[in-house]
Amino acid sequence: MYNNILKIVSVFAILLCFSCDGNDKPYSVVKKKVDPQEENSGKVTNDSDKKKPYPVPAHERITQSSMPEFLRTPAEKYVEKMKVLVLAYLPVVNGDKSKFDKQITGIDIEMNQIKEKIIKMSVQSKHMLEEGSKFRGYKNPEARPYLGYEIVDFYWVYDSLPRGRYAGYDTYLKADNYFPNYDEIVKTWKGKYYVDTVGVDEIWLWGWHYKGIVPKESNMSSPHRDKYTTTGNVSNSDRLEDMPVYDNTYILYNYNYARSANQAVHNHGHQIENMLWHVSYLTTEDEVFIRNNFSGWVWDDPVKRKDGPLGAVGDCHHPVNTRKDYDYNNKTMVESDIEDWNPNRTGQKKFINCKTWYNYFGENWPEGFELTEPTIGTPSETLTKEAKTEAAWYIYWMQSIPGYDHNIYYDNGTEKKKLTNWMKMIADWDKFLSEEMYLWEEF
Repeated sequence: MYNNILKIVSVFAILLCFSCDGNDKPYSVVKKKVDPQEENSGKVTNDSDKKKPYPVPAHERITQSSMPEFLRTPAEKYVEKMKVLVLAYLPVVNGDKSKFDKQITGIDIEMNQIKEKIIKMSVQSKHMLEEGSKFRGYKNPEARPYLGYEIVDFYWVYDSLPRGRYAGYDTYLKADNYFPNYDEIVKTWKGKYYVDTVGVDEIWLWGWHYKGIVPKESNMSSPHRDKYTTTGNVSNSDRLEDMPVYDNTYILYNYNYARSANQAVHNHGHQIENMLWHVSYLTTEDEVFIRNNFSGWVWDDPVKRKDGPLGAVGDCHHPVNTRKDYDYNNKTMVESDIEDWNPNRTGQKKFINCKTWYNYFGENWPEGFELTEPTIGTPSETLTKEAKTEAAWYIYWMQSIPGYDHNIYYDNGTEKKKLTNWMKMIADWDKFLSEEMYLWEEF
């Protein structure tokens, strides 16, 4: 299936064949299944207040036929489908949709180039997330991807991101910064329709991080409330209720198209951590189990906590062989049980370093979409190898999270309890909270 992707995107980048289109409730609501390309064939009618609706910016919609097949087709043999709405905000010069505004974004690139880059990063991100959902796929070639991503709609939005809450003064760029107005963005693009009718689980918002705009890496809206969240927002953010609340939970990821797919998937990594910590609180009334036992911190010791984690399974910032943040290319050999981890830490250990995860995943990419260096510019061999190693860590780490069809038990000294499928938190937060709720079964 990958063989034709590059050809499709090349034609797509040149021709850009578009079709233009001018509260709290029970969280177990079943999502209806519809085809948004058929249902939503007319102009955009947003969810905002009918008396004072948000203006719909100039935009173009990518039809399913002109979208790369990989983006609209979930991974083979997936278990849970993840439906995604993609919004790419592209500021323009004097209303000219062919001229990308480099002053607002701080990115020196042409419009056709940034569009091609966004498509490429979307393919790479989807690939990494699906590969990462294969439980211990590095040891089991037959492991099924638990998550199968499908882009149900994709819009080029020719406008600046609307400004929301004040985010502080940037002394380096000498500018006042604001978070994007996520409430306006979601309502403008028919959030309720996409979340509650189409069944969208995630919104991928492509934008920038430059003077005036500070994105949140992830942001959740959910009708669920418990004693550990009064807003329902369990995400890597300030956890405010700053997006409309619908019948079903959805997560918005605010990507930076000046960076790479690595940083996009990095956002997902932190979202996974936040959900795990929350469920750890529901299970044990603190996050020590995940922090210490799973990730390798000494979280309950304020002095040792500063050292960072080591061994165990690591986390989004820390591979298992280093205590340093973002040290994905560290060659130090460390003995770790990541490939056979269980809560009692009796799994088999092996010596690993960055070559371990690179050899598993570093060169495994859809044809024509190989990862290059993490910033805009001419790729170099060194930076490309480092970027691939970082990407490989994210996949390796996600595959080590207890997922579909695992056989991991926790012996608390009294009885053995099987861990729940932690990947289900990502697939369906509402269903997980209504049916599972905890880190292990029969709690």
